[in-house]
Amino acid sequence: MRHQSALPASKLSVCLLIAALWSALPLLAFQVDVQRGLARSELPGGKVEIDYGRPPHNGRDLLAMMPAGQVWRMGMNAATTLQTEVPLQVGDKRLEAGSYVLTARRADQDSWELQIRDTSNAVLAQAPLNVHRDSEAVDLLTIELDPAKADRQPPAITLRVKWGSLRGQSQLTLAP
Repeated sequence: MRHQSALPASKLSVCLLIAALWSALPLLAFQVDVQRGLARSELPGGKVEIDYGRPPHNGRDLLAMMPAGQVWRMGMNAATTLQTEVPLQVGDKRLEAGSYVLTARRADQDSWELQIRDTSNAVLAQAPLNVHRDSEAVDLLTIELDPAKADRQPPAITLRVKWGSLRGQSQLTLAP
């Protein structure tokens, strides 16, 4: 006599698939498909690159999301990283060639700081991040590195951040 299972194999497979998806739902609900961006420029002696996540603006009130005193990761998902082949002067600090994490801090209602951190999250250097509003909105976070002007001494790259109507700007200078 042949024993029949309570559920045919195809129905059992469907039930197992539903159970697997149901158990993964909390993980899937928080995954957002975010594009990565890469900003590149050069200073005499080597490249400078910033790798960052590009979250959408979606009409949110960005200043309300970033109250004074709060640190902003300048991206989404993986940390925003600065990779430099040359030493940089950021504010009054010298940074050797290497890999760093970029953040921004809204110091108070009207002033921001660009922060360069090591992998343990310690702030190594900071410089003013001049923030203003623009009439044109940019949906995806965009970071640009404008090339150094040939006549500027010491050579520097202008870092520009655009998200929604907010614009930020700071300098990365070639260290002596």
